[in-house]
Amino acid sequence: MSPVTAPAAPITPEQFLELPDQERYELVGGELVELPAMSMEGSAIAALLAWMLNNFALPSKLGVVYDSEASYCCFPNDADQVRRPDVSFIARGRLSQDQFKRGHCVIAPDLAVEIVSPNDSLAEMGVKIEQYLEAGVRLVWLINPLSRTAEEYRPDGPTAHVRRGGTLSAEPVLPGLSIPLSSLFQDPDHVL
Repeated sequence: MSPVTAPAAPITPEQFLELPDQERYELVGGELVELPAMSMEGSAIAALLAWMLNNFALPSKLGVVYDSEASYCCFPNDADQVRRPDVSFIARGRLSQDQFKRGHCVIAPDLAVEIVSPNDSLAEMGVKIEQYLEAGVRLVWLINPLSRTAEEYRPDGPTAHVRRGGTLSAEPVLPGLSIPLSSLFQDPDHVL
């Protein structure tokens, strides 16, 4: 991800909302940063994961699942930062009706999912994960389609490395939800 040519003055999160095609960018330190294109596999993983999370959360009204167009402006160390996880979840009762209907979300999601794109830098992904945790995200999943592995980050514990054949745990955000990692990596000719 690299900064895009922007006005000389930093852009505020409010100005960012008014920009055309703003859903293709994040805002870091007042600068536009273009999101790298996701692979077809990454896009399929994001859609499948959102579907799985919704199937678990909606029947019991546990909260709301968001796609990559949801924008979060909730970072204590950078008030002019807006991030867009590939998938996110906010538990019921945390989001007001007013906040639900407009603008950037000013509270941290309970779960943020990042799917490594072909042009993502692992160092940049590490920075994002650290920022999510500092903002109060309770669980971050980093899914790597190339290695078919994942990592789970929680603010109060060590990183869990999920290898092929392993299972993603949604504890403590969605108790009882576990997702076999193999279910996210589908051969396009043998889908579900």
